[in-house]
Amino acid sequence: MIRSTGNGGLFGNISKKSFSLSSITVTAATNVDILQLNSQIFFKYLENLPNTASLIEFLTKRTEDYILPMQDEMDPLKYDFFESSDDTLPFEVTLHLSYYDKFGNYVINSQRISKRYLSSKKSLVYDLLANVPFETFCIAAPRNWKLMVLSILRLNRILRLHYVREFYNWKDKQLMTNFLILKITWVVLNGALVIHIFAALWYFISKPFGYEIKNSWVISTFGVRNLTSRDLYAMSMYYVITLTTTTGYGDIRTNTVMELLMSVFFMNVNPVFAGSVAGVINNKMTPLLQYQVTALNLENSLKFQKTSMFLIEKIKSYVKYFWDLRAIKEIPQFIKNAPYSLQCEVMTAMYGHHLSQSFIFYNLGDRFLTQLSTHLKRSIYFTGNYVVQQGDIDQTMYFINSGEISVLTIHPDLTETIHFTLHANDSFGIRQGLQIEAEHHFSYRARCQTEVLLLLLSEWQQLLKYFPDVRTEIYQRLQSLPSENVKVEPVDDTAESGAEDTVKDTPQDTSKPKDK
Repeated sequence: MIRSTGNGGLFGNISKKSFSLSSITVTAATNVDILQLNSQIFFKYLENLPNTASLIEFLTKRTEDYILPMQDEMDPLKYDFFESSDDTLPFEVTLHLSYYDKFGNYVINSQRISKRYLSSKKSLVYDLLANVPFETFCIAAPRNWKLMVLSILRLNRILRLHYVREFYNWKDKQLMTNFLILKITWVVLNGALVIHIFAALWYFISKPFGYEIKNSWVISTFGVRNLTSRDLYAMSMYYVITLTTTTGYGDIRTNTVMELLMSVFFMNVNPVFAGSVAGVINNKMTPLLQYQVTALNLENSLKFQKTSMFLIEKIKSYVKYFWDLRAIKEIPQFIKNAPYSLQCEVMTAMYGHHLSQSFIFYNLGDRFLTQLSTHLKRSIYFTGNYVVQQGDIDQTMYFINSGEISVLTIHPDLTETIHFTLHANDSFGIRQGLQIEAEHHFSYRARCQTEVLLLLLSEWQQLLKYFPDVRTEIYQRLQSLPSENVKVEPVDDTAESGAEDTVKDTPQDTSKPKDK
């Protein structure tokens, strides 16, 4: 088979001769409706249509037996010229792109932006070389050479890969970047680029400069001639993907020494791409495997100590939930090891509002609160976890960063009474966090996934030595607090476990103290 044609195809005697011997056999693959036209009458009409006559002459230059239908799409040259109309976009964007200078000032002055751009000679050279529309000169090329000349003149577009490389280098320098997603997109982009380049080379081998080679891989494998560029590129893409995803040839076979050498080159490059994919998967799976090994060691240790299975399952559930949240909730080790001044700024920005809005720490000075924020310890509690239980003595204050906590009393008969619910930005355990022997009168249990900030007295008490006025103010405010910050009226002790009683509670006013 030479070629399969559809609607619009032309075959038969398409020459100016009265009689012509056809060198091909035309067979109907499906039900076909064919229109017949006398070739002599056809060419007589063309005498008055010189442009159409020249086009017919061009199309029949290689064969006088058939003409394939034109593709119903935009002319490739027109498409390329249309696509090149955005060449000035990088210049326009860069010349109007505001930025932050080294002092943190937001620069919007157009003269300063232009001066900054023009002073970067490397970027300017890349922008010029990568975007100058050299392909416009292909208009002067002969008709049958225009597409090849266009392809050669557009090679400067390869320099646009510099923008991609600069983007990934910029993202790599940022700490708050999802490395996994960045790496996956990098591998996918490079893989697609490599496959496209190899497919283009394989296409070029079969049809260099638009001329078919008799013993090329297309003819030897399929026996098809005069393929369109689209079909030939699709076949080249198929062959390259076959080499990339398997360990040998697929349906397409090499037939020349050049094709064999090119295939060997492809197969040697493919392991590099496969190694990059394996590296991304390994970077993702290694932390998970290490976490699973640590969790398994913890489980074995608890079993060795003859811990009850109920408690072991409870710990395993917490370990699982914590893994799901660690990537977005865990405070990076860098912050813990950062310089003290930077720690103060970061912790104040994240959690400082809990202290500044607290009744006990309100308006005590930024110097003290900034240093106090570095002693906040973050902890995660899941549904049903107890933050602290009735009767505990822990010398710790608790600030709810997110989630909800139920305040309840557990009775001797194991029934419980839920008094009320604390929400984000609420706090509890203020007195217990300032007095050594003060015990909690209620139990606090997480109603959902809850993030709580802990402030241990033993870790920040030394700060009070350097802020005597703050120490005096704190303990004066402490005297105005009740034993558990709230007054709750007596409730029915026979309430069932988990039932939420309707109680009249009168919380102590913990708002900011009013100015006298």
